[in-house]
Parts: sequence; structure tokens; C-alpha cells
Amino acid sequence: TKSSSSSQNQQPQQQQQSQPVAKNDTTSSSTRSSSGAAAATTSSPAAPVQDPVLTISEDGVQTFTYRDGRKTVVDPNTQVTIFYTAEHTATSYGDGTTHFLFANGAEVWTDKSGQSFAKDPRHA
Repeated sequence: TKSSSSSQNQQPQQQQQSQPVAKNDTTSSSTRSSSGAAAATTSSPAAPVQDPVLTISEDGVQTFTYRDGRKTVVDPNTQVTIFYTAEHTATSYGDGTTHFLFANGAEVWTDKSGQSFAKDPRHA
């Protein structure tokens, strides 16, 4: 793959180009997460700008933090996913309901069919 040949330049000790990149190598494994990212790392070992950092808490909650300030939190226990951006916070529930809270205070709810509501449709 492109990523293992480009990581060859960064890691001379890795002899076999056909081997997949080792999972514990954060620099080269992160370059594989998006297409074309390997080309961006040939001259510099820095990860791509959009590459998220993943942290997992003891109860299994996964937090993806992006360099541009966005964040995604996935809670497998409650099936809730929360997307944080500069413009809004979107909370997606396991039943297909999503709540958007915008920076200006506006709120919108959607159900799994994509219909919009002013209040939570599950408690209407």
C-alpha cells in the first residue's frame, strides 16, 4: 500500500514493504485512516490535519478529537453519539432521533425519517 512504502522512509528498520503497518505505531497507522494521507506524510512525519486522536475511557466511551476543534463522543452503553463543532452540538440517539443545539441557542430535533421538530418528538 501507499502508506507502508511512505513509512519506509521514516522507519528504515522496517524491511518488508508488503507487511501491514504495525498497530502500535501511531504515526504510520494514523496515515492510513484517510485516503491519500500517506502522500502528505512523505516529506514530514506529522499526521494529516483532519486526523482524529482517539481516547477510550474505562467504560468504553470513545472520544475522537480533531485538530480543528471538532470532537465526536461515542457511548456504546447508551448508543448515544455526540458531535461537537464550532457551529453546533448534535446528539444522535440509538433510536434514530437527533438533537441539534446551535451556537446561537437555536434547537432542532429530527427523527429517523429526517423530519424536523421544535421539541423532542419522543416526548411530544
